[in-house]
Amino acid sequence: MALVNCHECQKQVSDTARVCPNCGAPVRATQQRILKWNLTVMSIGLVLIILVGIGGCLMQKKLLQNFQIPPPPSAQ
Repeated sequence: MALVNCHECQKQVSDTARVCPNCGAPVRATQQRILKWNLTVMSIGLVLIILVGIGGCLMQKKLLQNFQIPPPPSAQ
């Protein structure tokens, strides 16, 4: 737990506080933690979506190899 300066009143505030007890302004350290958490969650979600997409493409390719359509009969 560290002390940071409030960006509004310049008083020292705990970095774990949500708002400055002196002026009520949101503490930037908390805002930065929330932003970092949101970016982390979105990054993990994006990676999972990409992996599912790649897995789906590989699965489709494997299924198509197993179920090959025979060529049409020749017209003789």
